[in-house]
Amino acid sequence: MIRWILRLLFPPKCVFCRAVTENENFAVCQSCLLQIPHNRRACKICGAPLDTVYGDMVCVHCRKHRRAFTKAYVPFLYKDTVRTAILQFKFGGRKASAVTFASFILMKMRELEADRPDLITFVPMHFIRLGSRGYNQAALLAQALGEKLNVPVCATLRKTKNTMPQSRRRGRDRRQSLGDAFALRRNTDIQGKRILLLDDVITTGTTLNRCASVLKKAGADEIQIATVAATPYSHR
Repeated sequence: MIRWILRLLFPPKCVFCRAVTENENFAVCQSCLLQIPHNRRACKICGAPLDTVYGDMVCVHCRKHRRAFTKAYVPFLYKDTVRTAILQFKFGGRKASAVTFASFILMKMRELEADRPDLITFVPMHFIRLGSRGYNQAALLAQALGEKLNVPVCATLRKTKNTMPQSRRRGRDRRQSLGDAFALRRNTDIQGKRILLLDDVITTGTTLNRCASVLKKAGADEIQIATVAATPYSHR
């Protein structure tokens, strides 16, 4: 009864346009579902949208830089209504959007025939920024996806430096600024595990690659990544 009353007073709304929807676990209206920018042709390693068709579906960036992760699941392009929805999720307190975004990631995983991970983890935030924002959007995504897959979620990493947001940096600056900014949490045993690492958006993949490198050095067998969206190369 309480749940019914809450749904009546606060009905689920589309994460993209805020129109009232029927399903709180997949809060997307039919109009937005048809119009949102899907990431249909993407690099199989990092999920970046491909402007040029390569036979092996690997982007220029992944050809130049070795990745610590092996595969990506990225359902959207980071632009238009997707960009707005992610910013509202990240900075506007719309934490419930994590459930719907996780549903889209799960759909992309099934489309690409993903192997079931042993563990789901996420890109950490520095405690100063976490205290300021009040939540880590990547952790919310991981928790929502973990519940859908019935896979354990664990905070395996910590951020040791309060670096400038990577969205304000480009290319080499991103790699230099992160350096040793991530470390394994104490008493974390990931030896031999297949891990799915989550974040909200991937641009060059530097942050996710740093995190994946730490996990690999700690004994993880394989790291795959998932984000809600990928930044088009023209904005990198």
